[in-house]
Amino acid sequence: YFSAGSFENWRPDSNIFPQSVIGKQLVGWPGEYWLDSESQPLRFHGPIMQSRMALGSDKGCDGFDPDNVDAFAQTGTGWTISVAHQLTFNRFLADTAHSMGKLVALKNCLDLIPELYPYFDFAVVEQCAQYNECDLASPFVSAGKAVFEYVCLHGSPSSSAQSEDLTHNPSTKHRIFK
Repeated sequence: YFSAGSFENWRPDSNIFPQSVIGKQLVGWPGEYWLDSESQPLRFHGPIMQSRMALGSDKGCDGFDPDNVDAFAQTGTGWTISVAHQLTFNRFLADTAHSMGKLVALKNCLDLIPELYPYFDFAVVEQCAQYNECDLASPFVSAGKAVFEYVCLHGSPSSSAQSEDLTHNPSTKHRIFK
């Protein structure tokens, strides 16, 4: 795991990011801010993401789970991110991981799955059952690629009950991604 689409002020490489690419804070995540992936993202934070993946590779990681790669669909980032720029940045992440012989996940970014699934090895979706979005990951399944759901076990009693059912009942998990 690493955040590819946000600046986190506690990371060892945080001093490398130019202030000009740091946007608004992610709601609910103190010290984490959206990165500008519209204005020459590969020039500014592309090399930083390459370094993060190289570090992971050196430490023996088999793959990567880059987070916050859906800024184009978010409000309150401080930027207007186009779909084209988001696609370019996400493909860059996949190409970088593959150039190192590593697997790479497409995390969330559900709206762009039809365009991006060929470039990624598997998908990671958060709370897709809760938001009735699991079917959006079906291109991965149709291509024989895995889809993993992250489930938070806190929140409302109904979401917790649904999450418990999903995380502990393999037949339910199988049906979701069929």
